Amino acid sequence: MPAIKLLVVTRERAGDQRYGLGKSLQPVLAALRAEGVSWRYLSQADLGPRSQLALRGLQRGLVPWMAKILRGTQTDALVQGLYERINMGRLAAKVARREDYTHVHCHDPFIAWGFLWASRLARRRPPIRVGITQHGFGSYTQSFHEDGIALGHHVMRWLRARERSILAQLDWVIAPTQAALVQLQRDLALPARPAHWHCIPHPLPRLPILERALARQHLGWEAHACVLLAVGRLVALKDFATLIQALAQLARSDVRLVILGEGDATPLLDLAQGLNLRDRVQISVTDEMAHYYAAADIYVSTSLTESFGLANLEAISQGLPTVCTAVGGVPEVLGTGACLIAPGDVATLVYALDTLLSQPVIRHHYQQQGQLRTRQWPTDAHIVQQYLALYRGSPPSPAPVVHAAIAAELVEAQINARPPFCSPAPLPFMPGLRVLIFAPHADDESLGCGGTICLMLAAGMEVCVVWVSDGSAGDPYDYCDGQVVAVRQQEALSAAGILGVKTSVFLGFKDGELRCEPALRQAISQQFEQYQPDWVFAPPPHDAHRDHAVVSHLVRHCCTVHNPAIRLFFYEIWTPLTANYLVDISAVYPRKQAAMAAYALPLRYMNYLEMAQALARYRAMHLADGKGFAEAFAEVRGVEHGHVRYSSAS
Repeated sequence: MPAIKLLVVTRERAGDQRYGLGKSLQPVLAALRAEGVSWRYLSQADLGPRSQLALRGLQRGLVPWMAKILRGTQTDALVQGLYERINMGRLAAKVARREDYTHVHCHDPFIAWGFLWASRLARRRPPIRVGITQHGFGSYTQSFHEDGIALGHHVMRWLRARERSILAQLDWVIAPTQAALVQLQRDLALPARPAHWHCIPHPLPRLPILERALARQHLGWEAHACVLLAVGRLVALKDFATLIQALAQLARSDVRLVILGEGDATPLLDLAQGLNLRDRVQISVTDEMAHYYAAADIYVSTSLTESFGLANLEAISQGLPTVCTAVGGVPEVLGTGACLIAPGDVATLVYALDTLLSQPVIRHHYQQQGQLRTRQWPTDAHIVQQYLALYRGSPPSPAPVVHAAIAAELVEAQINARPPFCSPAPLPFMPGLRVLIFAPHADDESLGCGGTICLMLAAGMEVCVVWVSDGSAGDPYDYCDGQVVAVRQQEALSAAGILGVKTSVFLGFKDGELRCEPALRQAISQQFEQYQPDWVFAPPPHDAHRDHAVVSHLVRHCCTVHNPAIRLFFYEIWTPLTANYLVDISAVYPRKQAAMAAYALPLRYMNYLEMAQALARYRAMHLADGKGFAEAFAEVRGVEHGHVRYSSAS
């Protein structure tokens, strides 16, 4: 097989090599060399002074003229960004011809554009294979825009058309996550994913695991200091401002934040100064990443977009409990190895960090899950074989199953960590118990536990239903002529009357916009204070609706704060539960059905009656005779210790 002589081309500078692109390429290139591949790494460090003079000339002569045409576009930054990339492609074409490279791997589509253009200009393209890795999440045109270079609509359309054309001419296109490939296809409006597009993940970062006390001593940190660590370029899309704002709201005032990254730190330091945090925020540049990972308490990423998030993977591999925004390819990379939150949500970030800082059990959980995730990662050898297959013209094989011995160990660990479920048991109704039912939306209570509400009331229990949102988003076609809130409230009261509920509350928060914020937390907390419940019902935190997840998290938090003896039960709406309690509602199912039918407005949009009946019939499979209707619940225990443990029914 012919020898591979590879030219790797990037537009990176020192900061990228320290934290991002260059760091992800180093282990791949080292392994390729071990496989007999000779390569050269071409970056802006290889450009001569004439390139800088040419750029200044373009900016003086071209930018003022183009600014008049490219309306709505940050012309100066766009010209600089495109010139840097196209010029690197030009240099790559020159080096490839002169030194007889067989393959050119560009790490940007516009570098490839410069390479193709320069090769055509020279009236001969060498007989080499050319491809790219897309390191942004989706198209590079969109990445330009999100990285702070404002693009007008006409400029964005033109650049996307160029990007589609460039990618069609290449021998391979790589992205580090499947999510990034999906987004790239969407951004470029392609009807199907081209056959030469492939997903090859970055290798697992390899850093030494250092002893915490020695690492802190080396960095000059106090032995008992509490430190949050963040890593990345100091650019808007990393959203470090949200992290600094969260730092100001943490319950603990002794927590420090260390950000490792290159760029203009002035806006972030000014923000910290304005929040009286200047002595608690440090922004540094370092090559000693292992020391910081070993010395920190929690790693945090607040990025607004990430194709992969190499530093995130590095953090969990180092055993750091990790909080990351669930953006781009991050959920695909981290799985359950990190606490994932929404981007730009200061209140949720504060809640997550306060919980991790105050609950060692939760920190330990994420440490274990992170290290479990890294043990499942494809080996460096397999990743390199994927690259070699591409270079030789074959499709790369997918990541292999974890080695059999490790796989068996992982399965055992997951089974042993699984809550001790047994066959669902009936709920033990007892007269006099006080029950709070939290419904994110009016109708959730009837859909999720309407039959159980009837039976609890019949058993002499006291039930209060709390509707959290105002229903304002429940009529997109405006059947109610703008009176949707009033209609939804009346429907809720009618349904409650059918079930027999006499006590209810409307909190009135904006439908579809619930957040883990202080106002909502306080409103839910007040219901606990006023009603003093023995049992609480809410949707599960994994339910497929953000409003439901928000209510679930806040209700669980209030259970912990107000009374650890409260029994908390999750009920089903959009996502089935792994249930440990089952209630036979066959005798009262007609009342549940009538209560659901009282919600005439939502029934104009979807047949909830049919779906709820199907779920109730399915749940009845576990009743003694397997017939009738049932509702299922998962009781959560151990919330007083800051972690979720599903109880076994006993």
